Amino acid sequence: MTIHKILTTALLTTAVLLGATACSAGEGATDSSAKPSAKPSSSAAPAPAPAPGPGQVPPGGAPAELLTTALEAATVTLADGRGVTALVDDRGFSVYLLTDDSVADPQCNVPECLGFWSPVTGDLAALAVGEGISGEFAVWSHDGFEQLTINGFPLYSFGGDNSAGAAGGHGLNSNFGEGKWSIVAPDGTAVQ
Repeated sequence: MTIHKILTTALLTTAVLLGATACSAGEGATDSSAKPSAKPSSSAAPAPAPAPGPGQVPPGGAPAELLTTALEAATVTLADGRGVTALVDDRGFSVYLLTDDSVADPQCNVPECLGFWSPVTGDLAALAVGEGISGEFAVWSHDGFEQLTINGFPLYSFGGDNSAGAAGGHGLNSNFGEGKWSIVAPDGTAVQ
């Protein structure tokens, strides 16, 4: 009987331990009835963002900090090393247009394009425009955001520009329609 009691105790202890382990909220465990905590855990993985629909900005495509409040003319450096005067946003990053793009016939309107070429968003009433800029600005309201335009061209920033004054996207052919990407001259035209 002693062996029977020892085996029964060992089996019950193992069952209790396994049950406690299965009920704990360990890594990889989910509980659909749990309520979100007021303070997020630093070890918890963020919930996946919903997939964007056509023409919507994908996660990381146009974060809120890309809201532009000012555009000015500044010297930017092209890949060949020459400096040219072009539009930059309030962070000093180059502003681009796509030569065959327009509000009427948008070329960069799929998540794959918008992931590299984030729309320059802003409020026209709050937009400060620097000296020497003569292009005509407007706002194109579409797909849940307000994209700035100049002379009818939607404006973008390039995800490959890592610093203010860089123009790494200038001269690239579009993979998502027709045209070439260009930094924008102060008169609202493509820089040659």
